[in-house]
Amino acid sequence: MRNFFNKRYILSLLLEGRKENAQAMIVKKIEAPELREYLVDTILNNIIVADPTPNKKYIEWAARRIADTARRQEINDDAGMDEYL
Repeated sequence: MRNFFNKRYILSLLLEGRKENAQAMIVKKIEAPELREYLVDTILNNIIVADPTPNKKYIEWAARRIADTARRQEINDDAGMDEYL
């Protein structure tokens, strides 16, 4: 069987899958729509940029850690977005 996919294409597919998984993880069980938007738009992009690996293998792990912290903050405080920034 011939190999039709080059390494760059496979890494691109892998990265897209990891981004989608991390996006789902980072907002899991978060109720506040403003916080969900902030986590996906700002925090997840920062995680992706900060991951030193070429295939971004740590973004899912980091998204889970941030999600845990955000859930605890949301449960403990009924404050506005100022508390999350």
